[in-house]
Amino acid sequence: MPVNLEDFTFKQYAAKEQAELKVRIDVPGSWFNGLEGAERSATYEAQAYDYEEAHVFKKNRGTETLPAIKFLCEADVFEDPKHAGFLMRLTEWNRYRNDTYKNNRAAELPFIWIRPWMRPSIEEIVKAYLQKYGNEPTPEDTEPEEDEEDGEEAGGEEDNNEGKDSE
Repeated sequence: MPVNLEDFTFKQYAAKEQAELKVRIDVPGSWFNGLEGAERSATYEAQAYDYEEAHVFKKNRGTETLPAIKFLCEADVFEDPKHAGFLMRLTEWNRYRNDTYKNNRAAELPFIWIRPWMRPSIEEIVKAYLQKYGNEPTPEDTEPEEDEEDGEEAGGEEDNNEGKDSE
């Protein structure tokens, strides 16, 4: 069976960008220490609220300094409004972000910055048009359609009998 590389790779978004856009993801309960049973198998909606460029994470035999996302889970904030939140390695956050939106990329769009250099060029737009329609766009294709009205006001003339005496 061939291996699909897309199953093992995912886009790495910057920590600052994710915090500023307040990205929401689903975090598996197994990520949290101290959860057992059904809580471990559940997923929890998390929202990024801050980041650290360099946070020291404890490792089995030492430490490592990596970018981190600070996030809150709605359930925790509901129980304790002063909850400090959690810190997660940026690479883990990006993996869970990919898992959250891999089946519905349109739901991820509010959390993606569209940068000017990411927009298609005019040449790319024309190429896509030609592939779709097979001919060069004409001025008629690109001009907005106008309503065909004779310049009369909508609704025409109305009878207005207000203020007239009727005897």
